[in-house]
Amino acid sequence: MEQYRTIFNGRLDFGNQRTYDKVFEMYEHRFENYYKMQVIFLAEDLFNEEELCIQLPKRIVQSTKKKWMNTINLFNHIADFAIAGAIDAWLLDGKILLEKHFIEPVGDKTVVKEYLKGRELASTDQSEEAMKALNRVIEKFEKHAMAYERRGYVNFQLKNFDDALYDYNKSIQLYDRHPNPYYGRGLTLLAQGKLDEAIENFTLVTKFAMPIEPLHWYAKKQKAKVYFKLKEYDNALKEVEAYVGRNFRKDSPHIKHQPQMKYFKGQILMELERFVDAIQVFDELEKSWTDMPELEKIELFANRGIAKKNAGKRGFKKDLQFAADKGSKIAKEVLDPSE
Repeated sequence: MEQYRTIFNGRLDFGNQRTYDKVFEMYEHRFENYYKMQVIFLAEDLFNEEELCIQLPKRIVQSTKKKWMNTINLFNHIADFAIAGAIDAWLLDGKILLEKHFIEPVGDKTVVKEYLKGRELASTDQSEEAMKALNRVIEKFEKHAMAYERRGYVNFQLKNFDDALYDYNKSIQLYDRHPNPYYGRGLTLLAQGKLDEAIENFTLVTKFAMPIEPLHWYAKKQKAKVYFKLKEYDNALKEVEAYVGRNFRKDSPHIKHQPQMKYFKGQILMELERFVDAIQVFDELEKSWTDMPELEKIELFANRGIAKKNAGKRGFKKDLQFAADKGSKIAKEVLDPSE
């Protein structure tokens, strides 16, 4: 039978021994009797009695379509008994993504309902109400790693950076394989000016978030920007080249950001004094970036003019004059340093 690549990442918490035992027995019963062992994972591969949960820290397994479907159905069933957590699952044929599932508790448990409410409120900038809901979640189940992560996000939005760091640290302490709190902690440390520590956290995001996840590439963008601030231009260029060279899926939020990141690549090449390479990047952008914002257009011409001048190429005055006429102070200074 045809084999596919399956990827699983996540965790489901059951909160107490009774529920954990019930789900364990249910899993084994369905595995043997309902699905006739046509499931990707044995119970012993997943269940952790010490923490009363199932854990799937980035498992990549070859599987048939039938085993994949049975596994997804079984996870969807047992998720209703969980009190916290989530599982991401992907099915790929080579590099082509065929299916993606996000499995989480959606039942009537108070903790589940309050968490979903708090998460939704946080996404709509209702910070005060979100904080109240997430506080209630943590009071009822203090091991709710995702609630700490979302509360960290709310504190970050409110610029309560110390509180945000506490929440992100707590989330990571409870489950250290989830990439989101590392990203939030990285942004918080960046806001505090702790650039090296921010880099470390964005690196951990790229470790735990799969390249098929948008968060992986958001972290790469942040790494590039921080390396640039640190004047580590070679490292910045490495991150940017990976980003602009990525063939993103049509539904990826990163497609619209690739032109800006390609322009950023040109800026990095300027800092590295690779002026000919920078000119090539700016030339390609002028032709391909059909909806280039006016400000970026002005900056592009200014930078290309400077690069041409430094590389001893013709046409630099034309680019600089265009940018100067549009209000670029840098272009004006290069054209007439005496002003």
